[in-house]
Amino acid sequence: MKIGSSTYSFARLIRNGMKLEEVFDKTKELGYDQTEVGGLRPPDGTDVFEYAAHIRQYCEKIGLEIGCYTVGGDFLRGEGKDPSDEVERLKKEVDIAVALGVDRMRTDVIPWSYLGPMSFRQVKDAISPYIRSVAEYAKTRGIVIGLENHGYFIQEGDRMLALIEAVDHPNFGACIDIGNFLCADDDPIYAVSQLAAYAHFVHVKDFLWKDGAAPSPGSDWIVTRGGNYIRGTIIGHGVVPIPQCIKILRDAGYNGGLSLEFEGPEEPLHAIKASQEYLCRIKKELSV
Repeated sequence: MKIGSSTYSFARLIRNGMKLEEVFDKTKELGYDQTEVGGLRPPDGTDVFEYAAHIRQYCEKIGLEIGCYTVGGDFLRGEGKDPSDEVERLKKEVDIAVALGVDRMRTDVIPWSYLGPMSFRQVKDAISPYIRSVAEYAKTRGIVIGLENHGYFIQEGDRMLALIEAVDHPNFGACIDIGNFLCADDDPIYAVSQLAAYAHFVHVKDFLWKDGAAPSPGSDWIVTRGGNYIRGTIIGHGVVPIPQCIKILRDAGYNGGLSLEFEGPEEPLHAIKASQEYLCRIKKELSV
């Protein structure tokens, strides 16, 4: 397995002016094998496909592999349009992934904050045909599509598995975020074991956790669907059973990327380096 870091891990630094090329330089400098590009926002006046080609060439020049292209998706509202329009938009994202030189793309399928009014079964039945259309197109372009357990609604292993089975397409599987299951109060070990056979890509994330019966810890903490509190942190500092989850993936035959998503309040570069060192130790111990 290759150790990578998403550009998302640098989000605070990017907001403060760090350029994407500088993110790639730092990712390489800190010892990572891969980067994951979280969305592509070209400078004003630059064609997105030209920019994707530039990013590909830059990463090739510095010897940094691009492991995955990560985008959002909303088949319920389709950015206020018909879901068919969202299919076409995501097909263009697939084409951008091709220009980046990757072979896999992670997408969401509904808004992160969605909680209803439709039931999960209603949502699953409504969006599955549209997801299948994107997966079919992506296959013709050599891109595998992975659904992330992201957001409050489609986050635990049971719902992820049900949606993957409903789409029922060999080119559609899971981008497993080991930590995100806690957002839905799901057990990461159980959820990863459910989805390991469908893993196309893996995000590694860690959280601190506090019981929802206690007073709110305050800023930097988010509330889970069940009312508990979690806060992003450096890999290895929280409660997510990362080594056991990676072992489950290994035993299921997964040998792709492990991409850091750091979102804690700690200083980013320190956190990203400390996380890399921890993941390298785990990789060595587990022989992955």
